[in-house]
Amino acid sequence: MRWRAAASKGSWILRSVPVFWKIMSIGAIVVLLFGCVTFLLVRSAMMRVHYSMLHDESRSIATSLATSCARPLLTGEILTIKQRIDDAVRTTPAIRYVIVRDTEGDVLAHTFERNVPEDLSRPLVMPSAEKAEVVVFDSPEGAVFACSAPILGGRAGTLDLGISDLDLRQETASLSELLAWGLILCASVGTLLALMLAWLLTGPIRQLVEASRRVEMGDFDARARIHSSDEIGRLSLAFNRMGESLLGYRAQVEEKERARLAIIERIVDLQEEERRAISRELHDQIGQSLSALLLDVQSNGGAAAPEGKRRVETERAIVQLIENVRRLAWDMRPPVLDDHGLDSALSRYAKDMSRKAGVDIHYEYCRQIGMGRAPGRVEVTLYRVAQEAITNVVRHSGADRASIVVLHRTGEIVLIVEDNGRGFDVDAVLRDPSRALGLTGTRERMGLLGGRFSIESTPGQGTTVRVSIPLAGTEPCPSAS
Repeated sequence: MRWRAAASKGSWILRSVPVFWKIMSIGAIVVLLFGCVTFLLVRSAMMRVHYSMLHDESRSIATSLATSCARPLLTGEILTIKQRIDDAVRTTPAIRYVIVRDTEGDVLAHTFERNVPEDLSRPLVMPSAEKAEVVVFDSPEGAVFACSAPILGGRAGTLDLGISDLDLRQETASLSELLAWGLILCASVGTLLALMLAWLLTGPIRQLVEASRRVEMGDFDARARIHSSDEIGRLSLAFNRMGESLLGYRAQVEEKERARLAIIERIVDLQEEERRAISRELHDQIGQSLSALLLDVQSNGGAAAPEGKRRVETERAIVQLIENVRRLAWDMRPPVLDDHGLDSALSRYAKDMSRKAGVDIHYEYCRQIGMGRAPGRVEVTLYRVAQEAITNVVRHSGADRASIVVLHRTGEIVLIVEDNGRGFDVDAVLRDPSRALGLTGTRERMGLLGGRFSIESTPGQGTTVRVSIPLAGTEPCPSAS
């Protein structure tokens, strides 16, 4: 289980590392591994070759010295032997000692300043009669190749020679240093090439990611630069084609959205015109006819008692009918909205609803000094939003207090409707199309005017409706007289 967790963690780390650093890491690891292996193999091969050469060299020198010392040894010229082995040491600095022994093994001549060391008092290896033998042993100076060569086939004695590998090690160190510098140079070039490769590969990818981010933010004009015709270049080409397709789709969607908004705008205008016409018809025609009928009934005052009682009931019914018609006409389209503006219409609406529904509705209109009336469409929209919000307060919230606040200032007009009712779950309502018709209609009206709509509500904590409509570039209505 532990190795699985470690493998999963390692896999996550590899996935999260950027491609640039993956390429650089792989290049560095390959260069380092190749350099180290090459260095070790070359150094090992070089050491084997040098040690083999040193082995042969020690045998060759010992054999040559044994041959040159044969005649002096037979004639007993010990000084000549001493001179020849000293000359050999001077000409070959790698020779650490030379010892000439007689057939009994006694030392006749040597190259040491004083006596022969105790560990060399006896031959380290016994040569055969035909050839010299070599053995390697360690010393404070390093490895020593000790060679014992027979003199005249061993009949005159033996010659022991020791050659140190100090010079070899120095030469090997020098060559290793040169090899190391060469590997460093190769590693630097390899790292530079890996850097160039990583940059060439990740540069287009970074540009592609940046173009994708711009497309995500809505900039469908973003395009990725095509640097080559390889897989990344083909990917960039496919991305650019996708951007062109998205741009075309967005143009189609915007065209459809403009058509939809135009239809909605036309529907809203027709609804308001129809309401205005019905309101005028109710107020001017039916209302005047009922008023005339009421005057006619009231003018017949000399009737008998039973008939007088029926006349009073008829008058009461006609008065109620006139009141209902006027209220219906007001709900359809209050004339004060067109004649005196939003402030007067909302003020009267708040008073009427407060009286009828038994809800304390506070109304306030804050207008910046010097501001006239808002455009007619803006006033109608805000009035309908306030009407919808207060109707929901009365029908569904169970609130006993509510407020309507209008902030009319330079650049925008804001409507805020609050209540202290039971509140509701906004998300749940928005997910139910049958319950979200009012909110959807309000949002559509805001979209026609470029406004913003928000509703905040929490169960048990009331509801706040806020809309704001920009006034920049609109033509305001004249101020009410």
